[in-house]
Amino acid sequence: KSNIKKLNHSLMMIKTTSFEPIINNSYGKQQIRLIFKYNDQTYNLPITDPLFLRQYKHDNTILNDSHKIYIILSLGVEFNSNFYKLVATIFYDL
Repeated sequence: KSNIKKLNHSLMMIKTTSFEPIINNSYGKQQIRLIFKYNDQTYNLPITDPLFLRQYKHDNTILNDSHKIYIILSLGVEFNSNFYKLVATIFYDL
């Protein structure tokens, strides 16, 4: 929490060449998440991009031919004394 309060931004754009969308069925709810690598770290974050989610539900192979994607990461507001990261937007080649 102390490090988060030092931040002057809540969005970050990154490029990754290692990524995979997955469907997670937990707590009786389906959630589309993105597993990706950035700076030698692996992340597994929920996707909230409404356009991507709509397109992915129509065709879950939309990223298969992409060799890189750009991701807008967002730091959500505090919830239950925790802060959560999420994938707010995904840019990819059509």
